[in-house]
Formats: sequence, C-alpha cells, structure tokens
Amino acid sequence: MCVGDIERYFHTYPTAWDNRNYFCIQYKGVTWCYSKCCFGHTACPYYTSTFGAEYYRWFTHIYCIPCSYIVDDWLTAAATLERSLAQMKTISNVLESCGFTMNDAKFKSGQQIVFLGILIDSVTMTIRFDSVSAKGFRVELQVYFDILLDNKHLDINIVRPICGKLNWYAEIVQSGGIHIQSFWNYFRHHKRSYPASMIQLKKDIQWWLQLLTSWEHEDSTDLVYRILSADVLASDPHSIYVVQSDASGTDGYGYYHSYLSSRNPLFVSKSWGKDFIHTTNSMYFELYALSDFLIETTVRRCVLVWITDNESSTWAVNKGNCKDPASRVLLASILGLCDSHQLQIIALWVPRETNQFADYLSHLSTYLNRSTVYGRL
Repeated sequence: MCVGDIERYFHTYPTAWDNRNYFCIQYKGVTWCYSKCCFGHTACPYYTSTFGAEYYRWFTHIYCIPCSYIVDDWLTAAATLERSLAQMKTISNVLESCGFTMNDAKFKSGQQIVFLGILIDSVTMTIRFDSVSAKGFRVELQVYFDILLDNKHLDINIVRPICGKLNWYAEIVQSGGIHIQSFWNYFRHHKRSYPASMIQLKKDIQWWLQLLTSWEHEDSTDLVYRILSADVLASDPHSIYVVQSDASGTDGYGYYHSYLSSRNPLFVSKSWGKDFIHTTNSMYFELYALSDFLIETTVRRCVLVWITDNESSTWAVNKGNCKDPASRVLLASILGLCDSHQLQIIALWVPRETNQFADYLSHLSTYLNRSTVYGRL
C-alpha cells in the first residue's frame, strides 16, 4: 500500500473575488483578506472533496488505479510494492500537474500503514487502531477532561477538531456513534449548554478515554476488524449471519437465526419478564429482542444482518444513535456487544407482511403459557 498527502490543500483553491470580504483578519489597523480557502472553515472539506471526486474518477477510469481518498489524503494498493509505488507516482504527477504540491514528509508505503490513526494490515487483512496515535489523542483528551472537571469551558476552536476525529473513529467502532452526540451538542451550545448535557459530555469523554487506553496496549483490545470484500463474503459460508425478529408490546418477542446458507434456522420465543421496563416506544421492544440474541449467541467474527419490520430501529442501529433515553441505553449495549463479539451489524427493514413468522414467535410463548420456547425450523 501507498499513502500520499497533498500539502496545504485548502490553500490551493482560490476564493471568488465577491466573497473575499467575508474572510478577513484585522491586525494593527490593516485588513487582510483570504485569497484562498481558509483552513478551518466548515464548508472547505465538502467543497474540496467535490473536486476530489473528480480526480478519483480520473485515476479509476482513465489510469485504472485502485485508490481511496479522504479530503487531501490518498491511498492506493497493488500486489507488489513496486506497482503501488508506481501508482502513487502517477497520482502525484497528475495532482502536481493541476497545481498541487505533495507533502513528501507524509509519504508512506508498506504492508502495514497508518492512515488517519487507523493501522491497515494487508498481511492479516485486518484494521485496528494505531497505538501511538491513540496515546497522543488520549493525552490530549485527558487535558480537556481536566479542564471540564474544574467547571471551565474549552475553547470553541478546540471542540470541532475533537468532534471530527471522534466521528472518524466512530466510523470503525460501532459503539462510538452513541458517544459523540454530546460533543456536537457542546459545540453547538458551548457555554449555554445545560448541566445535564455537560454531565453526559463528561461521561462520554470517560468512555473514550477508557477505549483509547485499551488501544494503547494492543494486546488488551478485541477491536480488530477484518477487511472484507464481496468475494470473501460469497466464498465463506460462515461470513454472514442473519437474525430476523419481532416484538409484541403485550405478549413478548421472538426471533429466528442462522448463517445465510443454512436451511434449518433456530428459533426463540420469550414472554416479557417481571423486570422488563414497559414503555409505549415500539423501538425499545424491537431493540430488546436484538439485545437478547446478542447476549445468548456464540457467533463471532462475521457480518450480522438484523431484519425487522420496525423502521426506526433500523435507523437507530445503522446510525448508532437514537433520541429515546431508554432505547439509547439499550442501543449502547447492543453496539458494545457487537464490537466485543467482532460482529459488523447491518439493519434491514422489511414490510410487516413479510415478517409473519417472527410476528408469530413474538406471541408463541404466551400462547403456550411458557416463559421461553426454543426450537429449530
């Protein structure tokens, strides 16, 4: 693999003359206007990535170079080091012909490279978190946490980069999505944040600090993810596991599950227990059924496809967040179990009429006057 970085990427794009008055700095009575896109402006990553999409099409369609990019970072891979170096050389030449300058100090190649804090290993075909990057961010986050503990506020210019980095980590760590909302709320409201919001922010910082600490010690974390392709998924009969569930607010819940290629899935039907929190939120019922499966299952290291007829539940799982407080707690547990079991979960919605057997299972245990019913189709 090879990684290249464009130097001063935003500063290469000129701003329109009509807009330069909006991007000014005054110092000692002199006004300086940005003639190029200023680093830190919200729209810059979106604006420049539109051009990046065009460059990407050049490399993939004209030069047939497999590559990926995030804003100013470019990655390419090939079967040999010589080939990947040649591909990055072509990418660099094309970009430099457009007026960009490549940052030689950030040029990296090999079978194990760190790309935006993520260690990509093409030998084991896995990705994990770089221990050095994790330690650096953990130390930085600890300083900010100590400031908040003293009932002081962070500089607003510090908060956005934190949000951006955590967003990137949450793309990999499924359980991270539910622990970044408080950071964005703090960025929006800052000193006007409610006390309850600040308490949640501190709890989420503690969660990230604990996770970052585990990444520092590579042997103490199970958060290692396989690099998968459609061919790998198709060739391995144990690469995709499917669970389809439904829940009844009055009777209970049920689900059936198996590997995608299996013809005789297992099924479960359970009545609501005495300790169950009764609520009018149907999403909580559906998530509870999924949580029960994850607690009981021994399935590990595969893609988990969860099928339900509750649309809000699929949105919650795929986004990694929801608004209902009780459902948030349950969702955090679900995503945490997926991470610890090394399951990459994808939620799919189906119409109610195609979920009839799961609906039948949600009532079966109550019909039979039993707490649980297990079986195989």
